[in-house]
Amino acid sequence: MDSVILKSFPSHAVFGEENGWRCIEKSDDYVCVLDPIDGTKSFITGKPLFGTLISLLYNGKPVF
Repeated sequence: MDSVILKSFPSHAVFGEENGWRCIEKSDDYVCVLDPIDGTKSFITGKPLFGTLISLLYNGKPVF
């Protein structure tokens, strides 16, 4: 997920639970926060109690 966002929006930074901070260009105006599998233990054990979390911050404030 982070590589798709960085390719499409190279000026955005990405913060994810698994990979930490990633960015192509130096900018912190827009930050995408990702957790591709929230509820990893449930996912691994086949329980349908997991989700995908995506958020976009602009200057530290949530916009999505």
